[in-house]
Amino acid sequence: MTESKGYRNPLVGRIAQVLDYLARNEAALPAIVRDLGLPKTSAYVLLQSLLDVGYVRLLPNGKTYALGFKLYEIGTLAAGRINLRDLAMPHLVELRDAIDLTCHLGCLDGMEAFYLIKLQPTNNNLQINSWEGKRISLYSSGVGKVLLAWQPPEEQTRIVSQLHMEAITPHTITCPDVLLNHLADIRRRMWAMDNEEDGLGIRCVAMPVFSVDGRVSAAVSASGPLQQIDGDMTGLLKALNRAARAITAALGGSYPPPRDIGAVQV
Repeated sequence: MTESKGYRNPLVGRIAQVLDYLARNEAALPAIVRDLGLPKTSAYVLLQSLLDVGYVRLLPNGKTYALGFKLYEIGTLAAGRINLRDLAMPHLVELRDAIDLTCHLGCLDGMEAFYLIKLQPTNNNLQINSWEGKRISLYSSGVGKVLLAWQPPEEQTRIVSQLHMEAITPHTITCPDVLLNHLADIRRRMWAMDNEEDGLGIRCVAMPVFSVDGRVSAAVSASGPLQQIDGDMTGLLKALNRAARAITAALGGSYPPPRDIGAVQV
């Protein structure tokens, strides 16, 4: 019998018991009840719930339970992100050291983005209020806007229609049509900017990272106070572009042909 002691939530403990068991055994309900020491009714309800979300499946005989393919999908995504982190890290460190700004690598997760990597500048005492794992909006952050800009048109429109576009600052875009036009501009110029839209006094510039299948799998960004991201941004954009291209190459992807960034003022 496997005990669920040690879990803060007993239900989570029972779910973990069942999934760990099925990772090693394909079994019918009587064997699961016997081996795990679970009440039959509780075990049945739990298995049916796991069936509903795809974490468990029934084999063709209709009696034997096995792990569901949804878990394979989740595991593959998790492994891919871990690999992305390892491959991107040296290039993000190089970017951070070159520009002395806070650097992030972010990924899309449903209706939000999140930071997979955050690197603090080494010679700057200003702390950006972010952390690895922090969830960020798709309409006000530089990383979020890049990830949204490269979504297929129908998916992009669907996501934008479902966003709760609240004004985080006076500069935040809150109109869906304005955002869609803004995303088209981002895609044309190949970079996005959060110009005090996600927090007053802070700017962020972001660029896409392409995976081997041509999709934008992440966004790399640089954030800092207004006095550091001000005036001529040409050097910053070129450094960010080098990092985005290097991470793309590390993932086996191909970056679009180089564009002349030219002089960019903010």
